[in-house]
Parts: sequence; structure tokens; C-alpha cells
Amino acid sequence: MSIKIKSKIVYIGIICVAVILCATAGFFIYKNLTSEKDMPVNEGAGDTVKTNTVQTKAVTTITSTEVNGYKINFTHSSFADSIIDESNKIDITKEGKKIWGEVIDQDFGGFYVDGVGDWIKDADDLKKKAIEDITGNGIPELIIKGYSGGAHCCFHTYIIELSNPISILFDLDTGNSGIEFKDLNNDGVMELVTNEDVFAYWYTSFAASPMPEVVLSLQNGKYRADPKYMRKAVPTGKEIKAEADGVESWSGAQGPEVTWKYAIDLIYSGNMPSAKKYVDLAWRPDIAGEFKSKEEFWRELDETIKDSPYYNDLAPFFNL
Repeated sequence: MSIKIKSKIVYIGIICVAVILCATAGFFIYKNLTSEKDMPVNEGAGDTVKTNTVQTKAVTTITSTEVNGYKINFTHSSFADSIIDESNKIDITKEGKKIWGEVIDQDFGGFYVDGVGDWIKDADDLKKKAIEDITGNGIPELIIKGYSGGAHCCFHTYIIELSNPISILFDLDTGNSGIEFKDLNNDGVMELVTNEDVFAYWYTSFAASPMPEVVLSLQNGKYRADPKYMRKAVPTGKEIKAEADGVESWSGAQGPEVTWKYAIDLIYSGNMPSAKKYVDLAWRPDIAGEFKSKEEFWRELDETIKDSPYYNDLAPFFNL
């Protein structure tokens, strides 16, 4: 046998051995990564499920509490080797059947009560902090305020009346603004106070963004924006002129607030005629500015305000 043929045989043999070794190593790596799969969760307080997958490692703890015939489950997951440190979910079941959370479950960095940082830790903590009768009808509500983390955003609030059947009184992403509960008319029913988020970063920085107050009241079983809590006295002509005289440029770049913040605050207090008067007096032609004309400003403001989740309730109040 020639030296060339022997060399080829040896070369082919080396390749075959390498292929076999790679395949064997790959099998053992796959076996190790997938041997500890997600395990079923047993219901009950404090059950822990460990997962070990190719992507990440997670430790999940599920605790439960009973309220008004419903079982409320709090799921907390912490992750290793992941950009997500932890997430939390809440769902409601009755007689073993999930009745809330199937469609609108969201992963949050945490659920809070009075402010971000006052985190709900488990189901017992949730029962102490997040179960209240805010409507005064004797039926408890589950109040879940979730925060996703990140720059300013995002806040989402659920108010679920634990009646039979349950009733969703409020379910809204309020963007950069949280929710406060205040009994503004002292009737025993809480109102919700938040801020409009639709103008966040609207031709300006976040810090300078107009965020007028929005108040919601319980109306026919749902929390909806309520003009009677938002209306303010009509400003005098002197007050409007003083605001307008202080404007140097109709541009989103000047000062800590944009010049149109005052106009938007007037609109959200039910004073559209005053807002128009202010814009007329304060307008400064500014080729380098965001708006080339008053007409363009009003057109774009009208389009933006219609994206508000409160627009349908407040459209007659705005009187655009």
C-alpha cells in the first residue's frame, strides 16, 4: 500500500473519531441542560418550583390566599443569568378554575401599594395591603398596582371587585404616572387621581412634558374620567396676559417647562377659550421651533389628545 493511501486512511480515521467525540459531547451537554425541566406547580402557600433550562435558571414561588370565596395566587420568579432579575404575576381562581389573569397577566418588576418600593412580597402581604372596600358597598376589591421598572415607565392598575361574578372596575396602563386614591367628596367612595401621559416627550424632554391632572370617579360600575373634579375657575385676562408676556419663544427647548404647558393645563381644567386666548397672546414666530404656525400647533395637539385613554369621557369637556 502506498504512503499516500495510508495517509488518507489515517486522515479519514481522525475525522471520524473527531465527529464521534463531538456528537457524544453534544449529547451529554444537551442531557445536562434539559434534565431538570419545569416541574408542575402544586397549589398552596410557599410551593417552590426550580427550573433549569438552556436559556436561564429560575426559582419560582407561588403563595395563595382566600378572599370572599376566591383564591388569589401570587407568583414570584427570580432569575439567574438573565437581564430580568425577577417578575411577579397574580391570578384569581375559583373551584380550581382561573377566572382572571389568563388574558391580562403581565410580568412586573413588582406590585406596590402606596408607592414604588412598598412592594407586595407574597399572598399574605397582598391580603394585608391590597384588599380594601374602596367603593363602600361592603364588597372587597383587589387593588393591584404594577410597575414594570425602567425609565419612568410603566404603571398599570387593576381594581377588581370580588363580587359574584367578579367585576373589573379599572384596568388601565397609565404610562409614566401612578394612581392615588382620594375621597374627594367625602361620600365613602374613593376617586382615582392620576396624570395625563399622552404628552410625555411631545416635542420636548420628559422633564418638561405637560402632565395635567386627571380625576376618575366610579360611574355605573367603572372608573371613568370625571370633569366635575377637574374643572377650575376661569383665569382672569390679567392672569392670561402675564403668562403670555413671559414667553420668549414658542419652542419646546426653552426653560424647565414648554410654553404650551399652560395651554394644556387650561384645556384639562375646562377652560378652552382661555387656552386659545393664551396661545394667541403668547405665540412667537419661530422658524427653528417645533411648530411653524398656530394652526399647525392646534392641529397636532388635537390629534395627540385624541390618543388619550380618557378622551371619550372628556371630549365635551375639552371643547376642542
